[in-house]
Amino acid sequence: MGNAIRSVPRPLLVRCSKSSQVSLPALELLEGITPARLTGRRSLLNELDNDQRRIVRSEYKKWHDLRKQAYALLNSADTIKAFDLSGESEKTRAAYGQTTFGQSCLLGRRLVEVGVPYVQVNWSQYAEVLYTISDYGWDTHADNFELLMDFHGPLLDRTLSALLDDLEQRELLDTTLVVCMGEFGRTPKINEIGSRDHWHKCYFSIWAGGGVQPGRVIGESDPRGEFPLVDPVTPAMVGTTILELAGMNVPARSALQVLEGARLIDGLL
Repeated sequence: MGNAIRSVPRPLLVRCSKSSQVSLPALELLEGITPARLTGRRSLLNELDNDQRRIVRSEYKKWHDLRKQAYALLNSADTIKAFDLSGESEKTRAAYGQTTFGQSCLLGRRLVEVGVPYVQVNWSQYAEVLYTISDYGWDTHADNFELLMDFHGPLLDRTLSALLDDLEQRELLDTTLVVCMGEFGRTPKINEIGSRDHWHKCYFSIWAGGGVQPGRVIGESDPRGEFPLVDPVTPAMVGTTILELAGMNVPARSALQVLEGARLIDGLL
């Protein structure tokens, strides 16, 4: 149970199109850098590392392993293949929806399938709703109700449902934790332009797979959706529960001094 898919705002830029081309600038070699030059640089680094090993032996292995992972990511045929959406059927691609978010979730499933332990999928490249080229942003200070009804709601319903169905059909859902959430909700009061602003005191998340008990509604708000009525779920509880489901139990968290003393979300496990 080591995999997780979350939806949070810090972006890794993924551009998808109907032609199955995926553009990942972060994984592309810089202009003028060829595979041969990359190999030469690696050889030079290895020579320098031989000296560095003698000086800072205790820290060397950590950075050496990290660099090996980076080179593997750039040169691995399996990695390149995982990012090639043309390997998916038109039926599957259509099920996720021909949107940036939809195709990014499909890409997320492919990464989970090849063993990537943690995948983050973002709603859009921009927060603001003004950028209509990218599924509209999630920050609906204006036109909140129209955007949710016409764009955000239908898009999320379609894509999230397709992702969960796809993971289950491939027998990946039981070992993949899917968490759909943001960092705040929307005000219970309508603002002066007929919309809603940021509200961190009460909002929701959706959890599935990875050891979560399905079909449960945990927690309760007041009738206005303004404050929790009973025992609120905190960000620390969210992080602790994700780590627990990923296999990092209390002794492991204590050894790393991570979220010590935080509780699990009651009723979710």
